[in-house]
Amino acid sequence: MSSRTFTATSGRVNSLAETVSKKRASSSTSSEKKAQPPVPQTQGDAELARKLEELTPEQAELFVRALHLAMRKRRVLIAGYIASAISLVLGWLWALYIFGKTSGGGEFMAWVFLVPPALAAIILLTFGRISRGLRD
Repeated sequence: MSSRTFTATSGRVNSLAETVSKKRASSSTSSEKKAQPPVPQTQGDAELARKLEELTPEQAELFVRALHLAMRKRRVLIAGYIASAISLVLGWLWALYIFGKTSGGGEFMAWVFLVPPALAAIILLTFGRISRGLRD
């Protein structure tokens, strides 16, 4: 079941239809006027709680499982972001140390500055694949 099932309401659908009809009417009357994007409608905690109470037990269980899965995926992604940031900082320090230590030699050592971003990219890709592969 998609997340649209839980977020779409008749009020939103009706307001979207009204917005579209207003845009069509305003565009036909004045073509010089720039159209403003519609303001997104948000629902309060009380309205969300009321809608969750209206769900059947199977739908509520599915919603809770989907919410927990989304939270687990976010946690894995945050861990990946933190790991890549740490690897970048430590990698740049390592690269500066190696480059400074070998300065003055005849060797080409600028390659050490390519290692930290490559390592961060590998970490980000790994954590992204792990989060995408999570199942409930």
